[in-house]
Amino acid sequence: MEPSPDSSRVKKALMCDGEPDRVPLVELGIDKEIKERFVGHPVDTLEDDIDFWVKAGCDFAILSAGTRTVMGPRHEQVGIRGVKEDLSAHYSANSEGTSARAQAREGKGLVATREDFCSFRWPKPDDFDWSGLKNAHKYLPRGMKAIVAIGCVFMPAWQLMGLETFCYTLYDDEELVSRVFQRIIDIQPKSFLRAIGYDCVAQCGCRTIYLTPRACSLIPSTFANTSFRSTRRPGRSATSADCPTSCIPTGCCTE
Repeated sequence: MEPSPDSSRVKKALMCDGEPDRVPLVELGIDKEIKERFVGHPVDTLEDDIDFWVKAGCDFAILSAGTRTVMGPRHEQVGIRGVKEDLSAHYSANSEGTSARAQAREGKGLVATREDFCSFRWPKPDDFDWSGLKNAHKYLPRGMKAIVAIGCVFMPAWQLMGLETFCYTLYDDEELVSRVFQRIIDIQPKSFLRAIGYDCVAQCGCRTIYLTPRACSLIPSTFANTSFRSTRRPGRSATSADCPTSCIPTGCCTE
């Protein structure tokens, strides 16, 4: 199939605004190894990554911004300790040997106590790497835009605390969890507004909650007071800018 990207297809489908000329092709996450096998060359740069989305026939390139750009293991340039750490294992069934991937800490994270909360250097929007959104227009073909993954609140909270610590602290010290959420809520809307200001961005997506195969993983009030509430202001701003926003539950949400 000859690539013919058209970002309006996705917008029509999401907004129920008429019928696009074909089913939109969008995928919010594809493993780097799969991208490289598909295009036949390393995917190490922004140009390489966009080249994959084009050759795969997608209508959008998926780019990340905001807290995602500083919470990995390799961002010493902004002076913030990594929330994730590189762990080596045989992850892929399609290749031999091991590879390193950034994994969030499951046990104790960087903000496990009130003392950690006070000493942690909380990032500002200026600390984030915006180069991908700034330079994407150089490589995006006519008709193709970017979906930027940004605005998550629940995910950075548990990654900062460590999933096990986060869950226990919800019951042992709910005020600390609320303070962590509030710090992230203070950061994300400003980052969101900055992201939709780039010409290449036509849509935003953020993960809101994590679900088990059968039910919500935490009590609903936790989300009502944090993740859900935090999406209102950015959502209204995105609507005003004609930039649809998708809130993505991770897991089964049929019940």
